[in-house]
Amino acid sequence: MAQKVWKITATLLLANIFSCLIISSFFYIPTQSEQDNTTKILNLGMIIHDLNDNERKECMNWISQFDPFTKWNFILWTPYENLEDATFINFLKERGLLLAADGYMQYWTPSQRENMMDSMISKFSTHNVTLNGLFMFQPDTHTMNYLYSQYNFEYYVGYCFDQYVIDYMTMKGGWQLPYYHNSEHSLRPAMDNQGLVVFPHLTWDWISSLTDSHHLNTHILDAYRCFNSDSSQTIDYCLGLINESLSCSKPFGYTCTMFEWELMQNDPDLIETTTNYYNQIIMQHGSICQLYNETTSWFKLNYDKTPTYEVTFTSPYDGKQVEWSLDTNYRIARVGNNVKSYVVFKNQKEYWLNNRGNVDFEKAPDENNGINNSLEFVIDDLGGGVDRDSPKGGSVEYTGDLRYYPFFNPVSQLKSVIEASENQAHLIYSDPHRMTRAVAAYDAVSANIVYGMCQNLQNQYFDSNPLCVSQNESDRGRLLFQNRKVLIFGGPIPNWCVSYLEEQRLAPIYFVDEQQSDGVHFKFVERSTGSVRVDKLVSDIDFENEDYFVVMNLIDQNNNSVFIGYGFDWKGTWSAGIYLKAIYSNIDSYTNSYYIFQWVDLNNDTIPQPNEITQLI
Repeated sequence: MAQKVWKITATLLLANIFSCLIISSFFYIPTQSEQDNTTKILNLGMIIHDLNDNERKECMNWISQFDPFTKWNFILWTPYENLEDATFINFLKERGLLLAADGYMQYWTPSQRENMMDSMISKFSTHNVTLNGLFMFQPDTHTMNYLYSQYNFEYYVGYCFDQYVIDYMTMKGGWQLPYYHNSEHSLRPAMDNQGLVVFPHLTWDWISSLTDSHHLNTHILDAYRCFNSDSSQTIDYCLGLINESLSCSKPFGYTCTMFEWELMQNDPDLIETTTNYYNQIIMQHGSICQLYNETTSWFKLNYDKTPTYEVTFTSPYDGKQVEWSLDTNYRIARVGNNVKSYVVFKNQKEYWLNNRGNVDFEKAPDENNGINNSLEFVIDDLGGGVDRDSPKGGSVEYTGDLRYYPFFNPVSQLKSVIEASENQAHLIYSDPHRMTRAVAAYDAVSANIVYGMCQNLQNQYFDSNPLCVSQNESDRGRLLFQNRKVLIFGGPIPNWCVSYLEEQRLAPIYFVDEQQSDGVHFKFVERSTGSVRVDKLVSDIDFENEDYFVVMNLIDQNNNSVFIGYGFDWKGTWSAGIYLKAIYSNIDSYTNSYYIFQWVDLNNDTIPQPNEITQLI
């Protein structure tokens, strides 16, 4: 949440309401949960705007009740007048970490941003505070790049998960678990560890904050409004969100919480609620609380690039469930059987790297009055809650492993090849010079059955063509073009492209020939589950009169749509072309990424016929 971030003054009440609880185990950095041996980390903090002398005393009194807890992350807001009070600063330093905060960096030119950072760092240094991290509600890539390269900063804190037009800021498409920032766009993970470690400042409900209310998060004063100012319900929800967040993600559990000290001003109920909430957090989770620099060090020690995250979350608000997956290339969310949100990070660059925003703070924020550094979405259908963007439609049914969704492409997309404009599709054949059996030519026969269905002339290549297929030993068979439509008939043994796609596990099905005690088995194996879908002893198959074949579609790492068909043997591949032509009028109903068929010769003519083919999988 980014509420009232433009304010720089506040009036606060004394908040010494609850007596100090008996707390232990605050003096070591946790790494492993006793329950499931999974690392769990909690960052706890508070945002402090500039205060007068009396307000600083009140603030210290409130913090003191949590002694001896020393894992506070204190965010000091610009213009940093609190630094002038050495007693206050030393008090905070004894209990945790100090960070500097600034906002609306995109409002300034790149050179102005750099000057502001220079001044900030100098001011803190003058007061014996060394900074190696920064807080901003909205991440600014230029500022982050500058601090990383010029000052060796290590982390950034503040991202607001998929925020939409709140306090003049919109930032959809980021992530609320730690990752290395990308120098082209800070909401993208870097491909390596060359970037600041990015943290949110709160944990948002992974689903209900999007579908019900932005304010369902670990900020106790923000969640308060969702429960009709019921302190008990608010605390129960926020603690439930913390607990669920710590257990819902792999490879480790993470959550965070903080609040703006000024927002408790003149409200005893909010003071009491916040005090009770923080007491409960420290009592339940004090042993896993860390300073941001500690979490950064742990993260950098354990991950040389952003890990692949999997989140399976059940909302403590309403029981809704969602799955999320993130790696360095994609962010995906699924509700039920439908992918509702999908972001492809590649080639997304922040506009504000070299530009400045124009915000009229005298007018209300809207889509045209504010800073929007959101990523572009392929699917943007998860939203509709209070202070959230509306869902845009376009959900896609998909029940496979979510990590593999980017490579999912329904067989019905064969239409994109058949209907492609001239020279927009590519047929790739196995080079005949490598073939040792005359019947291998039937791979090309099958391909040309489908090519004959095309509405326009298309490109044709052998897989030995170095202009379109890599010939390097390390990645031989990798397609060298991007965003194309590709048709291949032939299996991984004759065709280098199919071999590469299956070895890289980009194909939804891959072929295995395995020697077992009773002989060689041919298998079709499902990539997403590792399940063997067809397993046949080769000696039991009369290939003159029987075969098995797969037709499948995929998206490769260059966003090529690749359609593949092949059999265990040559008649299976031939059958694939024959069958596809027969069922093409109904191709829209083939909504899965692969289908497996069996051909059995019924009339003993040894030639595959459509009526002799049965769908197995």
